[in-house]
Amino acid sequence: MIKLLLISLLFAAPGGPAPLADTTCTRVSMESSVAAGDYRNIFDGSTESVNRLGASASRRLGDFLLYGNFNYGYDLSYGTRWRGWTDPYETPFMVCDSIPGTVSREIYDMQAVVAYKAGRWIFGADLAYTNSLMAKRKDLRNKNTRMDFSAAPLLGWEGERLKAVFKAGYTRNTERVEYMQVDASTEKYLFDLYGLWLYNVSGFSSAENRRQKTGGTVFADLSLGLDFGGGSSVSYSGSLCRGSSVQTETGYNNLNHGTTETFCFRNSLDLVLSGRHFLALAADMSQMRGLRAVQRQELDPDSKIRRWYSYGDPSDVYWRETYGVSASYLYKGLNWEAFAGLSWTRASHAYKEYPVLFSQDLTVLSPEAGGSVMLLSGRASSLKLSPSIMARRRLSGDPGSRSVSGDITVEQGQESQLSSPMAEEYSFWSADAAGAALKADYIRALTPGKALTFSASVKDIMALSGTMKNNNRLTVTISAGYNF
Repeated sequence: MIKLLLISLLFAAPGGPAPLADTTCTRVSMESSVAAGDYRNIFDGSTESVNRLGASASRRLGDFLLYGNFNYGYDLSYGTRWRGWTDPYETPFMVCDSIPGTVSREIYDMQAVVAYKAGRWIFGADLAYTNSLMAKRKDLRNKNTRMDFSAAPLLGWEGERLKAVFKAGYTRNTERVEYMQVDASTEKYLFDLYGLWLYNVSGFSSAENRRQKTGGTVFADLSLGLDFGGGSSVSYSGSLCRGSSVQTETGYNNLNHGTTETFCFRNSLDLVLSGRHFLALAADMSQMRGLRAVQRQELDPDSKIRRWYSYGDPSDVYWRETYGVSASYLYKGLNWEAFAGLSWTRASHAYKEYPVLFSQDLTVLSPEAGGSVMLLSGRASSLKLSPSIMARRRLSGDPGSRSVSGDITVEQGQESQLSSPMAEEYSFWSADAAGAALKADYIRALTPGKALTFSASVKDIMALSGTMKNNNRLTVTISAGYNF
């Protein structure tokens, strides 16, 4: 939505849709962040470093706009466990190992936007490509190669007061994970996780420990803005997405580990009054469904190779849904700002391993407040300090329950479920927490159209309940940029 708004603003022409003078805007930037502490999710490292280098440029040639950016990222995470996919929450099916180790990830991200303005109409296309390589440096060593590519035509309309931009497109992504073992003196084990930490486990075999995840998502975004004049306006952003992915062996044996279907719907409404009062409202929902088929391995009569064959339609085995609403208010004074916000989130998911249904849910409330003060304000430079506080309160939740269908008797603990990692993950998400942050932003103007920007922030959050009580997570971030 931000990039669509950028296109609209760059094409804005006082007095009507006449062609604008040729202009070029370029920015180079870097950012580095370090987080450490034991208040962390089970997939996070004890210490993590996130680093980014980027460059972006926009060129306006009459009625044409060209925009592009390129970013390189290098991340390091120490003591990482159970990280089989780049995003463990993207699917309920994952192959991974429990041995902690250092994980590195390289990211190459690029985007190009081309648009043309004909009268009040805007026509264009948005292309984006991301490639990343993630690797663990301790046995068992997994190497993940991921690719995301999206293409979306866009259509916009700009009136005297009303602006509208619509974008719809398709995203294709693939991820492949391969495991290897350097030290073979001891046997290592791979876990095939599904649902709520249910699993199969097997000793490592270099012959068949590769998995491929292939998916696609159709999406549509709509942005509307209405300017009332006098610094008052209202804007709306909405997005829909529907996707699916399938996990298979990377070889020839036709084994299907599971299919995932997703749906999301996000909305936000922003109100501005007199350029001083800002009210933001948001609501979103997401759903995920996991399916698995009954498969049997049989000998292929032609190739004489044993392959997996599916029987019947895939069955629904997993369901997850998340709902969230939030509201925030910001007031801008002459040299200061103050804001307060509140968000509510509910999440639940369930997995059926016949005849047992496993379920888990959580509802949390998260208030926050803060502000900023301009300590230095001038034509050549400015300095702004922004303190804030935040909290999280668990309203309700079930860390894990099981129910049995019909009159079938199943003893507790008979199922293969990793109860300790499941409890650790739930403790992170459900713990009451409180934190504070402080950010400093400095801008130094050099010559007209050129400026240096610097930013530094520190954030500390501590768990107040659960097994992580009194554990904290400290994050320090610094960034710098040059606009010309």
